[in-house]
Amino acid sequence: MNVVLWILITLCFILSFVGLVVPVLPGAAFIWLGAGVYHFLIDSTQLGWFTWGSFILLTGLMLIADQLANAYAVKRYGGSRLSVLASLVGVPIGLFFFPPLGFVLVPFFLVFAVELILQPSAPERAMKAAVGTLIAFAGSLFAKVLMQVAMIVIFLMDI
Repeated sequence: MNVVLWILITLCFILSFVGLVVPVLPGAAFIWLGAGVYHFLIDSTQLGWFTWGSFILLTGLMLIADQLANAYAVKRYGGSRLSVLASLVGVPIGLFFFPPLGFVLVPFFLVFAVELILQPSAPERAMKAAVGTLIAFAGSLFAKVLMQVAMIVIFLMDI
């Protein structure tokens, strides 16, 4: 029975990484599910407060990683305050209304449109700010991979 449960835990951890690029799959939730399977079905005494506290902290950071990265990158690449707001609004709109790539494309097009409206004579500046959203996606994806690996390592060290 333990072998089947360990296979399930491993599948949960693998699915967590699939969830990074398929936004309808909640990546961190699969790590929680794997840890829950271990805790409730294999050994409820092994996972300590450090593991659960780390999971809470890292999950919270993962939830806001896209928004923080977008706001930072748009501003860094010359976007206006309104463009930063557009990128922040664009992530959840794209995620919920235009899956699977909407959370990347909607902020890009919103920032481009806002910058083009604010400065119609500078389309290159609008494009530069919009490209910031793509760089933000890559950066937040990398950060989330590191956080998920950290969660799995913390789990494995605690068992």
